[in-house]
Amino acid sequence: MPDIRFYTPELELIHIEHRYISANWTLYYNKVGTAEIHLNAFGGATDVVMQHDELLIMQNGMQAIITNKEFTDECILYGRTLGYMLGWGVNQNFGEQTGTAGEMANSFLAQSLPWIQAEPPEGFSKQVSIVREEYTSTMELIQDCLAMDSGGYAVSFDNDCFVFRAYKGKELSLILSEGNRNATDTTYTEDRLEYATGGWYKKELPDNEDGSKPDPAYVWTHIPEPTPQKGFYYRDVVLDATTEAEAKEELAKKQIEKKTKATTFDVLYGRDYQLGDIV
Repeated sequence: MPDIRFYTPELELIHIEHRYISANWTLYYNKVGTAEIHLNAFGGATDVVMQHDELLIMQNGMQAIITNKEFTDECILYGRTLGYMLGWGVNQNFGEQTGTAGEMANSFLAQSLPWIQAEPPEGFSKQVSIVREEYTSTMELIQDCLAMDSGGYAVSFDNDCFVFRAYKGKELSLILSEGNRNATDTTYTEDRLEYATGGWYKKELPDNEDGSKPDPAYVWTHIPEPTPQKGFYYRDVVLDATTEAEAKEELAKKQIEKKTKATTFDVLYGRDYQLGDIV
């Protein structure tokens, strides 16, 4: 099994563990993943864990920050992949901004967490708009922004710094199927519980010429999808948004969720595919 390496937040390697009970990682394209490590309670790693309040771990290129520790007859470590650190930042409210999702994600990061370096974004060309009336977690803001162009992100560390990378998955020629003998236990699901094709939101009105607030201060406004459906296929909802950009962003999330799950063979993550790739 690949060894597990322990680092301080200053990225100093302090321990390499070759013997452990189990290591389970769950990685995501546009949200924070998890790690769960089970160690021998009397092994050398346990001493390291007890002596350091803050620890980072790395195994086979995957990296996480330890968030919880549990000691029984085992030493159990629970962690989050390094995108978790984006939740430590807060961005101020702002008016409508337009650009590529990757460029704006880098900008939001620089405003709140400048100690994390941002690489040039990869694969973004579509112009998207986003606005925030309230202060927002940097993690939520970046994830929402990238989702508008089917983007994802990764945060990692190297020898001397933390690095953020916004990217889009690539379309691969790889075909996964039971017929190709590289997948089994295949399950396909659809979830249309929250599906909507249009919505109503309270569009805020500008102040009167004398500086007073209009009464009412808003007007109900409808936003349809680009090709509105009719009859049975037309589904309106009430949105929480107060601007058109917010309404478009909120409505974009109310789509049919389609998932395929399978166990793969002879296909290696990091070699044959990356998170976000289309197969």
